[in-house]
Amino acid sequence: MPGQRAARHTARHAVRFEGRRPASSPPDVEPASKVATATVVPQRERVSYLTHLAQRFGPVVGYTTGFGVIDQEPVLNVIPVDRHGRALRAVTVRCAYRRECGAWWFVYHRTGRPIAPANELNAAANKVRTDMEREVGT
Repeated sequence: MPGQRAARHTARHAVRFEGRRPASSPPDVEPASKVATATVVPQRERVSYLTHLAQRFGPVVGYTTGFGVIDQEPVLNVIPVDRHGRALRAVTVRCAYRRECGAWWFVYHRTGRPIAPANELNAAANKVRTDMEREVGT
């Protein structure tokens, strides 16, 4: 018959044409809560604030910074360096949106303790340095 193909057999599989069939329906889509996504919340603001905070440590002698990702969230590691170039205990800072304040804040990752509003970069950098110096002094 015109328009129909004859059955073919190969060593791997057999193909049979038995007329037109409706296309199969697409597979069910997983609910959003079950799908692993690369980012759950906007990262642009976090990365921007953390980058600006890292710049505050650039000119300060005795500190270096590095970026990381913890639980799909960008973080800033602030690392004190002694006069011999040895890295001391670092602190990890993340940027979190605090609903009760309606603003982005810098927060210590380990404790969740707030540092300063994210738009107060100098205050945040000074607090991190002061807290680290206090911890080293004890």
